[in-house]
Amino acid sequence: MNLPYKTNYVHLFFISLLAIHYAIPLIFIGQVTVNPHDNLDIAVVFDHIISKIYKGDLESISYFLSGEIKWYYFEELFYPINILHYFLNDKLFYFTDDILRKLLPYFSFYLLAKSLNITKFNGALGGVLYTTIITIQQSPGLALPLLPYILYLLVNKDSLNKKHYFFLFIIGLNISLVQDIFSLIFLIPLSFLLKNKSKNLKIYLQVLSVIIIAAILSNIHLVIGSILSDSIHREAWSAGNDMVSPFLKVFINFFTYGDPKHALFVFYVPLNIIANFMCFVKTSISS
Repeated sequence: MNLPYKTNYVHLFFISLLAIHYAIPLIFIGQVTVNPHDNLDIAVVFDHIISKIYKGDLESISYFLSGEIKWYYFEELFYPINILHYFLNDKLFYFTDDILRKLLPYFSFYLLAKSLNITKFNGALGGVLYTTIITIQQSPGLALPLLPYILYLLVNKDSLNKKHYFFLFIIGLNISLVQDIFSLIFLIPLSFLLKNKSKNLKIYLQVLSVIIIAAILSNIHLVIGSILSDSIHREAWSAGNDMVSPFLKVFINFFTYGDPKHALFVFYVPLNIIANFMCFVKTSISS
């Protein structure tokens, strides 16, 4: 049995584990189950309207709050993945996107692990674990699924070729400029920790500039709309406009997820530190 053949069996085994998410409910109840929160009530609905817009029905935006939500507030409107709306109905688009969000992080993590001389089995196992973890806290776009690939480039490459530029540009076009920017910044110190030899700093400028430029192109409507248009309905939703509430919320979350035994500890502690810092900056500017 040759090495590629063995590798294919490793991938088949671990991808089968990921497929259990679909297989078990299909076997027992004859349907694939979907977590309704923020999926059936938001994601699928927004995707349905985006698909109608792509097919020429620009008036479909009026379905939301009698037209109060304008087209330029659709964060994912210009993501290239929406081209699939031309060929797939709502159900097929949802599951195609969902499957991609499991396969892309798995293989990108495996590629990173392989470059760090981790065994194929452990790399594939890590890919499953990473895929499972990011499913808990998923943001729009493909930033989280493909973070390992970006880190792979930072760790292993001193310069980029045309193929790398192309993939990074596509990734950038499919990420949330607002929600994913901090995760990209954290890749810089992480790459230094994973690679001992001196790094060519040019690679950081190349990788991040391509992603950020692409992200600006696909998210610029959000920035322009926020500046030039009327206020949106969400601005009336506030947990408190005083200086104490933001700090209190972050403080509570820090102790909620600050227990090292908590499954999400490693993810929420850095997020809470950033949130505290941002609250401090905001308060300082306001005062």
